[in-house]
Amino acid sequence: MKSLLICLLGLPVVALAQDAAWDNSPHAAQLADQAARLKPLVEQLKPQEWVANGAPQTYVTQLERARQDLDGLTNAAAQLDRQPNKLTLALDTYFRLQTIEWEFETLIDAVRKYQNPAVADLMTSVLRGNSANRDGLREFITDLALRKEQEFTVVDKDLQSCRVQVSKIPTATTRRSTK
Repeated sequence: MKSLLICLLGLPVVALAQDAAWDNSPHAAQLADQAARLKPLVEQLKPQEWVANGAPQTYVTQLERARQDLDGLTNAAAQLDRQPNKLTLALDTYFRLQTIEWEFETLIDAVRKYQNPAVADLMTSVLRGNSANRDGLREFITDLALRKEQEFTVVDKDLQSCRVQVSKIPTATTRRSTK
C-alpha cells in the first residue's frame, strides 16, 4: 500500500518540478510592442483614396482586418506572457504574427503604389524589425513542444510503473465464512 501511495503522490511532483525548471517565456510583450508600432502608420493610410485612384475595394477590407489582427496579436502576446507554459498560446501568438506579416506585405505594396513610397518603406522597416522576436518565438515553441513531449514520456513511464505496482497488490478474494 505504501508503494501505491508513493506512486500516486509522486506523479504531480514530477510534473511540477519540470514546470518550475523552464519558466523562460519569450518576450512576447516585446513582440507585441514592435507590432504595435505599425498602428500609427496604419492610421495614416487612406484606402478610400486608393480606391478612387483605381485600387481594388478589397484593400479597405484588408486594412480593417489587419487592424483587428494587430489587436488580436497584442491580446495573444499578453496571454502568453501570463501563461508561458501553454503551447496553444505560443502557437496562437506565432500564427497571428505570421498572418499580420502576410497581410502587411500586400498592404505595403498598395501603399507604395497608391499613397506614399516613404510610408511603405517605413512600414517595411517596422515589420522587419520584429523578425528577431518572431524567430525567438519560433525557437521557444520548438523548445516548449520538446519539453511537453519529455514531460509526457516521464509521466507515462511513471504511470506504467504504478500500474505494475498496483497489479501486484494482493486483493481479498475470499470471504469469511459465517457459521
